[in-house]
Amino acid sequence: MEATFVIVRAVHLGALVALTGGLVFAISIAGADRSPGDTIVGRDRSATWKRSSALWLALAMASGLAWLGLEAASMSGQPLAQALGRQTLGTVIAETDFGNVWLVRGALSLGLAALLAVASRSSPTAARSVLLLCTIVAAALLSSLALVGHANAEHGTQRGIHLVADAVHLLAAGAWLGALVPLAALLRRQSTAGAGAPLDDVADAVRRFSSLGLLAVGTLLLTGVVNASFTVATIPALLTTRYGHLLLCKLALFGGMLALAANNRTRLTPSLADAALAPSTRAVVVARLGRNAMAEIALGLAVLAVVGVLGATMPASHASAMAPAMRMP
Repeated sequence: MEATFVIVRAVHLGALVALTGGLVFAISIAGADRSPGDTIVGRDRSATWKRSSALWLALAMASGLAWLGLEAASMSGQPLAQALGRQTLGTVIAETDFGNVWLVRGALSLGLAALLAVASRSSPTAARSVLLLCTIVAAALLSSLALVGHANAEHGTQRGIHLVADAVHLLAAGAWLGALVPLAALLRRQSTAGAGAPLDDVADAVRRFSSLGLLAVGTLLLTGVVNASFTVATIPALLTTRYGHLLLCKLALFGGMLALAANNRTRLTPSLADAALAPSTRAVVVARLGRNAMAEIALGLAVLAVVGVLGATMPASHASAMAPAMRMP
């Protein structure tokens, strides 16, 4: 049951990260809020974000339903098949904090599905407004995961600070890791287009993503420190508890992503923007950027898997606080 719970949480988080990041990519990097031009990026603006958003939202809704069932089984102590009954599910939804949050998030999911349906039938002008609304709702869905996280163990002002830090951390992860998915797809399409394909639009998208990534990484570092002050608190707890070890693993994976991102920003992105380079050389740069993006995504998926385990693990600071009471006299 625990392994299934971890997998479902990780899939749900991953789907929302990809959903939010894809919309951020469409509105701020690929320029889907502007009129499409005759470019490789412009041709993808109008349809790709709608199709991919619908797929990621469907996965998020399915995993959200599975999460509810697993929580009902955990809270009731019943086997999963029995916990899925109307009475047990109704009690969890109506009488628990998790259920109340799940209900609100379900309403947001249905609202986003309606917006995507409207977007598929709207004019290019109206689609810009719908895209913005979709991005806002997706961001609310992603950040609301903080309401079912470890921050709920805090009280008063500390709870508020931890919730805000958690929510902003999730949004930064969505903007960076989630936007990597459409960026990698764009770079792959450009690589298959050949050395003679135009690169100006792609170079602009890479430059925009690099700026977004820099902001997101800074935010992740800042909010990560705040979160760690609540969940770990001390260096000994970081080094001697299961939660601390998982967090160190997450940091190591994050460090790998940073190394790839730094190489992209300092070496490859400036080369791609250099119009004086031969087309064949710029094509090689695009291919390298694409491979790095795929490597970052792979590391990011590993991070999400670790986060799924962290969500089901008692924070190191709480374990330390409980330890004396658990000792035999």
